[in-house]
Amino acid sequence: MACRPEIFLQWDFDHGETHRNIVRRVVDEINRVYSQISDLSNDEISVDTVYKPIEIGLYRHLVALRNIHFLHILSSSHMNTPSSSDFPSDKILHSVLYSSLNRRDVFQVLLKFNEKYCSSKPSLRRWISKLLRLGNRFGNKSFDDQSAEFNRLEFIIEDMQRTLHLNRRLRHPLIALSRNETNGICSTFLQRFEQNDYAYLVLLDPDTFNHVISTAHNPETRKKVFLTYYRETDDMIFVNKLLKAEQDYAKRLGYENSAEMLFSSNYLKESSMTRLYTHFSSRLGNALKQKKKDWLAQKRRQCGRFGYQFDEELNLWDIDYCQRTSEPVSYDELSLKLSEYFPLKHVLSQLLSMYDNFLGLKTLIACDFPTWNHNVLTFSVCNATPESELLGFICFDLLSRREKRDCPPYCYVIQPGFTSLLHKRREKLTVAAVVASFDLSTSTATRSDMVLLSHKDTANLCRKIGSAYQAVCNRPPYTFYNTIVMEKDILGVMDKFWDNFGWEPEILRFISCHHESDKPIPDDLLANLCKVRYDKDIFKIAVSVYNGIIDLKLRQEADDLESSKQTFYKHIFGLEYSKYLDFTTENFSLISLPFSRLYYCDLLCQIIGDDLFQSLFKNSRSCPEIGLEFRKKILEPFGSVNPKEMFTSFLGRKPNHKAFLQLRNL
Repeated sequence: MACRPEIFLQWDFDHGETHRNIVRRVVDEINRVYSQISDLSNDEISVDTVYKPIEIGLYRHLVALRNIHFLHILSSSHMNTPSSSDFPSDKILHSVLYSSLNRRDVFQVLLKFNEKYCSSKPSLRRWISKLLRLGNRFGNKSFDDQSAEFNRLEFIIEDMQRTLHLNRRLRHPLIALSRNETNGICSTFLQRFEQNDYAYLVLLDPDTFNHVISTAHNPETRKKVFLTYYRETDDMIFVNKLLKAEQDYAKRLGYENSAEMLFSSNYLKESSMTRLYTHFSSRLGNALKQKKKDWLAQKRRQCGRFGYQFDEELNLWDIDYCQRTSEPVSYDELSLKLSEYFPLKHVLSQLLSMYDNFLGLKTLIACDFPTWNHNVLTFSVCNATPESELLGFICFDLLSRREKRDCPPYCYVIQPGFTSLLHKRREKLTVAAVVASFDLSTSTATRSDMVLLSHKDTANLCRKIGSAYQAVCNRPPYTFYNTIVMEKDILGVMDKFWDNFGWEPEILRFISCHHESDKPIPDDLLANLCKVRYDKDIFKIAVSVYNGIIDLKLRQEADDLESSKQTFYKHIFGLEYSKYLDFTTENFSLISLPFSRLYYCDLLCQIIGDDLFQSLFKNSRSCPEIGLEFRKKILEPFGSVNPKEMFTSFLGRKPNHKAFLQLRNL
């Protein structure tokens, strides 16, 4: 029988002492557990005396960390919540965990437990091996010279990655734009920059660059800004040193190059990713041909309209502008226009009902659940069966308030579900929070108590509520801190899957309701919305594919790097290659971050997410049980089983890119 969830935190934003007490309580408990373990004789070592105390101690450690982090994220900067610099609670909790494992007496007990039980209990092997690895890492095993060299290289690589990332954040270029050059750029946007009688001094951070390049009417302004932003910098020297260090590290581990090492822990291997990129480059090249004709015609019209010289060419710096101005209505305008159809209360009610129907669940209001604010709504999530097994809770904190940080919707698992490794039963329930800052004061509704959501906010809310249901349904057959065994490049699959719910016309009709007339969204607005989404996707995918191809060539130390740049540039974009247009330089700092494999995962996750969604959504019309099957085969084991087997089990085949290409008319 599942227990009522323990909340190890008093929801008090104003008193830092509350957080200190939580940390002290958890620290004392962990120290007590490890002290008891260190005193055990060989005959006293058992599952009850070693495994169970550590398991629940680590769980309390995790929940305390998550609760404190949640309040830090939720709180606005002016509140009296202790900051990480004033009171580094996460560092304190981690240090006590690792210092305990660093105790030789505790480490020896764990070794004896491993010898005594893990050969006969396979379920305990991964649990104890992780603790032993942590113990080794923190000093209980002398490393040989080879390991010391690995550590040295790891330190060098991490240090260079941090430096590159910091350089990109701190060294945004400054550019002077005359009054004539700013034609089309929003005047309120320009007001935040220094100006004189002749020009604006504009700092080109990513947001500013994207705004200017998509709104400036003057083609010369777009060119000037583009070439300044994607300038050659001394970062390239640093990047080459970093790539060399990564190659050295990979070869010491027995890999041929860093590409082979990078993809060794990925779902899609190096050769498969190369084939995928090559296939997509051909599709995208053909799709962009017609788009380029339309964009070039739009550039001609805009130049004639505003009196600028037309150069008969479509350049990379023109694409965002031509794409935006050729749309019947921009996405931002359309998103706000649709807000009349998305009153928050109705949208939330319909989304909960929809997810219940899809997943075979029953979501009910939980009146007696302790929360951090009286405006927080909490719902219990149960199986829609006669037994009504309680699975977890979802808290909704959606309205803005003074003490709350302004943020888009996000989902945070305050307390992860805990399934005992030995008993295979749910001992602690999941508590997830969906948080946003929807403002009553800025709502365009006629009623003062009604919040209207833009489509952008509605789509985000769909995704985050889906993520909350995923967290509640997830029931991995391992302990909480050892569940993620999936390849790193597909951990984002479910985010892409849930994202589709906020764009599917049938779902939008179901959750929409005009705040005055109660009518659903008109079909013509839905058609425009879908067109805007996928039209904007094509060029972004093209950029991602090109950068991925070149990054692979770099990591493979390919001899044909320069010729590949020219070939694929021409093949995908239909433009002659020039080093001044090679915007992969900008992305090297992203590619070389610690999560560099995630650079490749976005496209793959979108492909699998679209495939899962289309299979679930289309089949659910004729087979209502498909949602329950999806929950049991995907959501419950997600993160703890072989993903190929998991996807194949649900789809009845391997995932493919047909749905992805079909949705984008590729």
